[in-house]
Amino acid sequence: MVDKTYSFTKEELDELLQDESQPMLVRTITGAYLKDFESGRIDIINSLLDRIFGRADQAIQLSGMVETASMTPDERKARIAELEAKRANGK
Repeated sequence: MVDKTYSFTKEELDELLQDESQPMLVRTITGAYLKDFESGRIDIINSLLDRIFGRADQAIQLSGMVETASMTPDERKARIAELEAKRANGK
């Protein structure tokens, strides 16, 4: 029911909010949705959309140190030697 309220008109939402035969959760969410709408905010709408439909995938960019926990002991030794050589050469 909640996911369908996004296609309702304001009048339909007002009616839904006043309809005491509706579950309290539906009426509470509808009231919050109308409050957001009337104040020009989208906080509650965004939260509801995230809850109902899930959040969109977000790209994550990583940079920095190499994780050594997944390296074998030989790979660690090689990496240490590589870094020490760079430090000795001033790079």
